[in-house]
Order: sequence, then structure tokens, then C-alpha cells
Amino acid sequence: MGAAWVAGATARRLGAKWIATLHPPLAPRGLGEHQAVRSMARADAYIAVSEHVAKSARSRLGPHADRLAVIRPGINLDRFDPETLRADRVVKLAQELRLPDGAPVILFPTRFDHDRGHKRLIAAIKLLKRDDLFCLML
Repeated sequence: MGAAWVAGATARRLGAKWIATLHPPLAPRGLGEHQAVRSMARADAYIAVSEHVAKSARSRLGPHADRLAVIRPGINLDRFDPETLRADRVVKLAQELRLPDGAPVILFPTRFDHDRGHKRLIAAIKLLKRDDLFCLML
């Protein structure tokens, strides 16, 4: 929750919009967490990762609860279905990322966090002893 305070202060300083993503239910236990929740109440919008988290957030956010949307983690398989992907879109993206033709790509779409498996993925790639792989961590 400390990140929420920093993000909010930074967004205000830059005059930028701030969207707070809520992962655990908002159940502050100490003074610092209560301050973080108050800071989060100033966000322009909120994303809850589940209905359970959204229910908790609605009770804490009060009049700001109308800024809350539920977006569950995952990948839209219809949008990213290889069968429906246009070739020109793939070529353009590969060029923007400077990927060599035919290079194997590992896509790892998850937030950067100590328990999301980034280190494990890097260790696994190292074990493969290949220098032709490209890993995109989004």
C-alpha cells in the first residue's frame, strides 16, 4: 500500500491521471495502511482484480466507489488467438521490438513482484543454454 501513496503523490506532481489497482481486499491494519487507503481515495479510477476485492473496496471508498471497475487477471484469448492475428500486425510489432525473423519469443505478462516467477523464468531460460530466445516481460 506504500506504493499507492508514492504513485498518488507522483501523479499529482506531474498532473497525470492515476489508476490504482487493488489486489488484496482493502483491510488496513495499522496507521500507515489507513493513510495509504486515504491516499488511494484520491485516485482517478480503480481496478479491482475480483468481485471479492471490489466489494471490500466499495465499502472503503464510499462516494468514490463509482470509479471502480473489475478487471480479472488473465489474457483475452479471443483477442490474442494466433489464428485471428493479422500478419501485418505481427510483423510491425516484431520490427518495433527489433526481433530477428523467426526468433522464438516467450511472453510473460504479469506485474513485477517478488512472487510472480520472474526469477524462476530467467533461471529456466539460462538452463536452456540458448542465445536465440527473446523474453518479453509485460
